[in-house]
Amino acid sequence: MKKRIVLLTAAIALAAATLLGGCGSRTSELSSITSATNETIGTRQILSVLDYDPADQVKLPKDYMNMKIKLEDSYLVTDDQIKEYAEQMLMYSPAYEATDKTTVEDGDIVNLDYSGTIDGEAFDGGTAEDQYLTIGSGSFIEGFEEQLVGKDVGTEFDINVTFPEDYASDEVAGKDAVFHINLKNISEEKTITYDELTDDYVAENFTMYGVSTVDEFKNMISQQLQNENQSQQSQDIQTAVIDNLVADSEVTVPDGLVDKQIEQAKDGMAQQAETYGMEVEEFMTTYYGMSLDEYIEEVRPDIEDSVVERLILQAIIKDQKIEVETADYNSFISDYSNYYGMERDEIIDIFGGQRQMILSYAENKALEAVMSAADVTTKMPVPGSDNTDSSAPSEAATDTSATGE
Repeated sequence: MKKRIVLLTAAIALAAATLLGGCGSRTSELSSITSATNETIGTRQILSVLDYDPADQVKLPKDYMNMKIKLEDSYLVTDDQIKEYAEQMLMYSPAYEATDKTTVEDGDIVNLDYSGTIDGEAFDGGTAEDQYLTIGSGSFIEGFEEQLVGKDVGTEFDINVTFPEDYASDEVAGKDAVFHINLKNISEEKTITYDELTDDYVAENFTMYGVSTVDEFKNMISQQLQNENQSQQSQDIQTAVIDNLVADSEVTVPDGLVDKQIEQAKDGMAQQAETYGMEVEEFMTTYYGMSLDEYIEEVRPDIEDSVVERLILQAIIKDQKIEVETADYNSFISDYSNYYGMERDEIIDIFGGQRQMILSYAENKALEAVMSAADVTTKMPVPGSDNTDSSAPSEAATDTSATGE
């Protein structure tokens, strides 16, 4: 949601800072849901966690399931955008051209082959061909680069080095090694421009992305930008839906609900501080540059907005008789768990328990239902998205209409 994200990115114990509802004292069979559970959770069960009836707190607009939304942005990917994105990538993959220079000096870029041995035996990672190394960069272990200074291009020679005791590989840590060097040339670094792209350059630098030709490289970028635009288009629809719901609904916030969220936000910060082994005020000063009270005052408008938005979504859950299939709900948990790198039970606990997380999932379903029913108009939708009008002309100022997903 538009503003709930502010609290999540502020690290207020993930979703715990924005939980709505009661203290969870009611018992419910919902607590027994596992990843293998396959059943339907009804509307009444979903809302049973609340201390209030959302229908009493919210008067929804009559036509909220037939919302009209007009997006002013164009979501087409242009050639200029592809070029700009590509040139950003090219900055990190320079090309090298051999020079006429014959003797290595500090700061030179050398092209070399090397093969390393310890006690006459090759070891993993000790051999490479056509490596570019800037002398003095410290990229290789101490003593390696220094022994290349003064050497001549076209020669082969050995250098002796000792791996550091704390080297990442136990196989070579602290051991003496001999590297046989074939010094091939001294090169200059050159940034390739978009118009200078060649298939050979792409194959040399971008095969990790599954592309080996210029056309494949450009198509990859175009698809990436289309995906980003499609995501942005969906986010813009979501934002417009939330804005319209808030503007057109009549909401009465239950007494004490905002204060409860603020206390939960404070508790969340205290938990964060504890994980860092710090007192909360020290944590706030160190990582936020302000006291806890100052921070809470800064995010209070977001907390208040979050309360209103979730009350509206809870009213929609009741009005639309939203139900939850546990198979879908379990996928929802998995997405959160994977994103935060946490176990299922841990993420459920952070959300305030199973029933609170089911409520959060149902709120997402309520929002998706309104978005799906909205009549959305965009200047130019993303090709292949649910807002695409394939008959539309290619000018960016043209409006097309379709149902938003």
